Amino acid sequence: MRKPRPIFSACASLMLGCTAALYSAPAAAEFSIQQSRYVVHHSEREATVFLKNTGDYPIIIQNWVDDGVVSNVPQQAVAAPLMTLPPLLHLEPQQIKPIRLINKFSQEHNQQAESLYWLNLYELVPSNPQAQAGDVLKVNVRLQMKLFYRPDKWQLDTAKLSRQLRFHCDEAEQRLRIDNPSPFYASFGEIMVAKEPQLQTTLTIAPSSSVSVPLYKRPVNKTPLQFSLIDDDGNVQVFNTQIQIQSKVMPEDE
Repeated sequence: MRKPRPIFSACASLMLGCTAALYSAPAAAEFSIQQSRYVVHHSEREATVFLKNTGDYPIIIQNWVDDGVVSNVPQQAVAAPLMTLPPLLHLEPQQIKPIRLINKFSQEHNQQAESLYWLNLYELVPSNPQAQAGDVLKVNVRLQMKLFYRPDKWQLDTAKLSRQLRFHCDEAEQRLRIDNPSPFYASFGEIMVAKEPQLQTTLTIAPSSSVSVPLYKRPVNKTPLQFSLIDDDGNVQVFNTQIQIQSKVMPEDE
């Protein structure tokens, strides 16, 4: 049985793999959301996202699904297999309401790997009638939540995924190459080489692809590496492995 999922505040969600686009000075969103990521299978008709207004005045949440480009607005977003209803959600103080993620069944699905889209939540805050002169200006906040669109019956096994990942360096380079041959996205929370943190932000590697991460110092063969992966519930799981050093093969003289 899975443990009950906590409700994350919008600020806390940023620490769990969400992306925030702040359009003014730093600010805190006045709503909370139940999860840090969502999974929808190809044949599911819909999924539900619950939001709560944690502030003291009404807010409106504009929401849509796209490919995650931060500059997107709903009118410019690329086609996605899911749509949100209602696209504008009005929340009174402390009120909880759902956003429905509706499967449009309008695209050919990738049956060989999962796809990643983003649920955008843009907080529109009306003028606060209780605000006094000299109060800090409230700015709008946009959050992006990961939305995995997955073939039917597929379930992410984080331990199995950790065993499929490969970590290696070229002999002359101070960069770590991470290969993800699996059909799932690998969401990293942290990577530590010889107990030294290497990531400044979270990292996501697409299925059947690789990324290169700069290292603070050049490792030797079998240097200990610890990394954490984020599962479907937003939980962090820690794993250990070693870095493999690959020697460059020099061409023979003719």
